[in-house]
Amino acid sequence: MTTNKLRKFYILAIFIFQFLSSFAQINIAITHHGIDDGSANLTKEDSLHIKTFQIEDFGKNMPSKNKSEIDFDLITVDQLKQICSKNKYTWLFIQSSWCGACISNLNKNRKTVDSLKDEGISIVVVTQDILIKQLQKKIFMEKYNTLSYIIDPKKYGTNESKKQEQFILEIAGNNKIENNPGSVPKNLFLNQKGELVYFDTTYKINTTLIKEKVLNK
Repeated sequence: MTTNKLRKFYILAIFIFQFLSSFAQINIAITHHGIDDGSANLTKEDSLHIKTFQIEDFGKNMPSKNKSEIDFDLITVDQLKQICSKNKYTWLFIQSSWCGACISNLNKNRKTVDSLKDEGISIVVVTQDILIKQLQKKIFMEKYNTLSYIIDPKKYGTNESKKQEQFILEIAGNNKIENNPGSVPKNLFLNQKGELVYFDTTYKINTTLIKEKVLNK
């Protein structure tokens, strides 16, 4: 092959590589912003860490020595209401594996709830996607050792934005309470009957806010 032909071949190879890289990046962006929640690429190994909801698992401590030991329970709104029935108020914190700020707030939220334990408040962390390895890695790095949940794709579908939207609509009695489905975080405070008391989309939840907006103190 002549030098000129080699140069053309090299340029063509670079072009193909750049095109495929761009396509891969677009695919990742689409997945993260709501087309697929990760179900399409779920492996058998991933499936081993996705468990059926058990009310007895609520508040369960997860192992912290190895990220590959971290499991998740699937959850529906009806199952969430079972948890609500055990608490005066339940803070539902919806996040995504791709939201670093959400995951970095898990322990802060846990401490906020612990400071209000006499008020009968518990927290339920629910993830809207199902990217198991990514979730395991980030939760392990944050040393968050309480069982978290995944919105059940069998009931709400595998479109990340739509499944979150349907989940929240069901909680709110089919009343639309926000205009940016799929975005995170979402903070929903529910009473013992599973009824919505307060809704917030920020990271600014603290003891003072909860006392004012949820406990009316």
